[in-house]
Amino acid sequence: MRDIGDSDSPDLGRILRFVSAKTGVSTPDVARAYADWRRFTKQKNSLKKPGISAIQASSNPVQGKNATDIRMAVEIVDLMHKNPGLKTFVLVTGDSDFNPLVELLRENGKTVIGIGVPGAVSRLFSDSCNEFFNFTDLPEISGRKPEIRRESQPKRNVERDEKPKSAPIPENSSALEVLGLQSDHTIKASTLRRILPLAQEAWDTVRPNHPAEFRKAIISRHQGIVTSQQAAILAHLLRSVGAYGQAEKVGWFALATFDGDEGFDMLLASAQDSLQAAKLEEARDPVLFTKLITGETIDERELRMRLKRGHRALEEAVNDR
Repeated sequence: MRDIGDSDSPDLGRILRFVSAKTGVSTPDVARAYADWRRFTKQKNSLKKPGISAIQASSNPVQGKNATDIRMAVEIVDLMHKNPGLKTFVLVTGDSDFNPLVELLRENGKTVIGIGVPGAVSRLFSDSCNEFFNFTDLPEISGRKPEIRRESQPKRNVERDEKPKSAPIPENSSALEVLGLQSDHTIKASTLRRILPLAQEAWDTVRPNHPAEFRKAIISRHQGIVTSQQAAILAHLLRSVGAYGQAEKVGWFALATFDGDEGFDMLLASAQDSLQAAKLEEARDPVLFTKLITGETIDERELRMRLKRGHRALEEAVNDR
């Protein structure tokens, strides 16, 4: 939340108000927030007003992995079996590790709504939910805040007659999907040239194959230099264009060491190759697909020169292997 310029103590009651308005249920049966709250005292205190229970999930100092994911998954499955009347589950996360949980809930006839922070959401997770919303896009809903009923009280069945509405499809949605991006996932060209070598350095320390692992490696090694949002966007983009994590071939992150300009050229070239492999028209328009990545309109002549250099660098990296 800090990385996208929002408060480090966001109003989580906003989530409850949104879900209440969407489902027509004013009193959620259960509202819990999981974290190692010893590290987030200020944020823990902010849960009291909306009536959210803070669940302590201690970190593992040996493995360096927070126990939050496991604790959430176990308790959600427990809720599903003990309270079969619960129809809708709202998961506030962006981690693809929850995909099997989402599949299990949906197989059991549950509706799953996902809510996450832009730049820290796996496309695999957002696509697996019945509906997904960015926290920053949730409408401000006025009125009395919903009260949380005590979990010991009998649970009400929540029936929904309406079908979930699909999110609007953005322009160039196929190209965005191939590139592992969403419409608001962009990083300026100058920033890419600065942080691409840092990303490669972080990748080389642990050789992750999954975006969530790569994002964590970047943040761990370059905290304060690369934001969480930038790390998340890079992790998905670079995997989608074959820089790493490709089972059928060695990614170009492992084949060459590059500076910022060369890395940017290789990124553009591999993005074009990915779009061509998917037989998308965007591959022919470097100005367009570069704008999808950077949010900027760059001179076509410069881009064609960069693409030529990038393809040559990729070819040399493969030949030198």
